Amino acid sequence: MKKLTYLLVLMFATVLISTSCCKEDDPFNEDPTSGELYPAYVGVWENDSTTVDGVRDYDVFQYGFIFEDVNASTVTNGVPRTYPSWSINGNTLKLSGSADYNDETFTITSPPSGNKMILGQSNRLYYLSK
Repeated sequence: MKKLTYLLVLMFATVLISTSCCKEDDPFNEDPTSGELYPAYVGVWENDSTTVDGVRDYDVFQYGFIFEDVNASTVTNGVPRTYPSWSINGNTLKLSGSADYNDETFTITSPPSGNKMILGQSNRLYYLSK
């Protein structure tokens, strides 16, 4: 009986010592970022072409995209717009949190495959490649 009691006390002490109440020590406390959830989107995407209602249009803003693990930016006619975060919900890509620009939402028409992706916004399609 003494051995069993000693073993139970030893196991309880080990659990008590290895448990921490500090949140910084908890590796499971953090939510994964969009980049961790969707690694295929991370990278620099250049706009190969833009179509409006199926017709190639050179006058439309030419988007490029840079997706980092957390941050995202769009490059429109050479001018970057930075967003603190990006997220994907179903077939919707949302760039959010910019103080200077409204949130931007795109439809994922064709997800990344072979370093190609197609995003839609209104009647426009953006054909992108890495």
